[in-house]
Amino acid sequence: MARPEHDCYITPEHAVKELLAELVPLLSDTPNILDPGTGTGEGGKDRSALYQHMRHDNFLLTQPDTLPAMDLLICNPPFSAVQDFITHGLRFNAFITAFLTRLNFLGSQRRHAWWLANPPDAIRVLSARPSFLGSTRTDMTEYMWVIWADELPNTCPVL
Repeated sequence: MARPEHDCYITPEHAVKELLAELVPLLSDTPNILDPGTGTGEGGKDRSALYQHMRHDNFLLTQPDTLPAMDLLICNPPFSAVQDFITHGLRFNAFITAFLTRLNFLGSQRRHAWWLANPPDAIRVLSARPSFLGSTRTDMTEYMWVIWADELPNTCPVL
């Protein structure tokens, strides 16, 4: 099967729902949420009422000072550019930053120094493998949310 253009895989709702249920209460009443990996916007349409800022353009060209301060930056980046997306996303200094990626992204000698320079505050492994194929079939890969946060209260069980 050929890969979709720009590695655009729609994020299944269940892969985001529990994370948002835990993180959104930690944010302000009207949070600024940036989802730079919305691609077509299809995966975020159920969440669009919550999001103040959804980006469909090239996130890697967006400068942090062109947007208001973000409470939450949440993203399912293209796997082919996940390290670039995370590195750039951390420049936005959001209160909470969360990226969905393959669990095996933790491994690799090539990324070892990068992980040492950018240690996450939390990792949440998805126990139910998400299907990005538009069916109930999965790609047999484990996924995780990698999370960076300025302050995490002790009452946040997901992190």
